[in-house]
Amino acid sequence: APLPFQTSRSGMVYLLAGLVVVLLPHLDHLPLWSSLSCFSLLLWRLLVDMQRLPRPNKIIIFLLFVLITLGVISSYFTLVGREAGAALLLTLVCLKLFEIKSLRDISLIVQLAFFAIVVTFLFSQSIFVALTMLVAVGLLLTALISFQHAKSGQHRQAFAEKEHLKLAVKMLLYAIPLAMVIFILFPRTSTPLWGLP
Repeated sequence: APLPFQTSRSGMVYLLAGLVVVLLPHLDHLPLWSSLSCFSLLLWRLLVDMQRLPRPNKIIIFLLFVLITLGVISSYFTLVGREAGAALLLTLVCLKLFEIKSLRDISLIVQLAFFAIVVTFLFSQSIFVALTMLVAVGLLLTALISFQHAKSGQHRQAFAEKEHLKLAVKMLLYAIPLAMVIFILFPRTSTPLWGLP
């Protein structure tokens, strides 16, 4: 039988920290209400994990979803496009934190955060942004490792918090040679592949 889902305090901290880093490059183009909503949801989730605030029920989550969607429509008059899509994605990823019930939910949030990192490069491809997103990837990988080891019962044994971070860094180092090969060999076009200005 599969092991029951085990929460991880350190894993949640790494996850929230990773999402904060993902959000930072978007602050200059997100509407103020969207930025405040994202950081408020992250703070709320942290306080829930610290048992300082109750977890919102399904009705509240649905109402928040409706308000976020209406907010994006009122700001951009659409739900598609680079700016509107980024605002909707980032805010809903933060809202998804209140629906964590299994490791699959953690994995989904991390994958959505990775997609948000890709979206970041639609707005800027500077070295600073690239390094910032590299930090975000490391934090998100550490969170995923921490939750995985908590589920397998290794959280308090061989794999302490520092070991989770070391393993995430090692995975990133292994990926660097492949990333360099792709960067060199991947064909470059004069127009964006995604067709956005």
